[in-house]
Formats: sequence, C-alpha cells, structure tokens
Amino acid sequence: MFNCKFEAGLTIIEALIAILIIGMIASSLMLANQQSFNISNESKMRNTAINLARERIESLKYLDRNDSMNVLTRDSAVWQALDGNSEVVHLNGINYTITTTIENTTNVNTFFKNNRVIPIRITVNWQFNGANRSIFLDTCFTQY
Repeated sequence: MFNCKFEAGLTIIEALIAILIIGMIASSLMLANQQSFNISNESKMRNTAINLARERIESLKYLDRNDSMNVLTRDSAVWQALDGNSEVVHLNGINYTITTTIENTTNVNTFFKNNRVIPIRITVNWQFNGANRSIFLDTCFTQY
C-alpha cells in the first residue's frame, strides 16, 4: 500500500487565510486613517470659522457709534451694519458665510435705552461632506 505522510509547510488554504487576515487588518487601518483625515479637516474648518467670527467681532469695534447710538432704529447705519449683514468668504476651497444679527430684535430698543448694550450674534456656516456646519459667537455692542 501507499504510505502517505503529511508534510510540514503551508498549504494553499493556510496561505489564503493568512492573506485574508492581513487584508482585513490593512483595510481597517486604511479606514481609521481616512476617519482621522476627516476629523482633522473638520477641525481645521471649525478653527477657520471661529477665526472668521472673531475677525467680524473685531471689525465691529470700528463702526461709527457717535451719531447713531443715540437713536437706534432699523434705518440707522449701525443697525444696517449689525443686523442681517452677510458676507461669503472663500478660503482653502471652502465657502464660509458670515452673518451678523442683532439678538432679540423685538426688545432691542428698550434693552439698548436701559443698558446701552446691544446683544450681537456672529454665525459662520459652511459645508463639509455634504452636511451643513455652523458655529456662532455672541458679543455685545456698546457705546463707549
């Protein structure tokens, strides 16, 4: 009769299983790398948006307040500069929309007359991976 001995070594099935395991590990590492890249990009965009909002707040310091702060109406230059003022900024291939709004516009005249302060909200919107993203910063506009 035939005397068959099993030889030590890799069979084709063992080699395929090893390749499959290595492939699964490599694909999971690639997915983790892609996720890390997306998180990094979103973080950079959020930082850019925050910086744009801060720049808008800084620009509010230079509005002419001398004449228009005594009477705050919807037709005043300050109101026009503060409420609904929108600007699109294109940075690094992304369009950021910066909007300045007066908060609680129904009571702002009473609030301003009593406290000499106008609550302002700066909102920055952009798109990332097909989804809308936004941040906002709140500040106050005062007469100095």
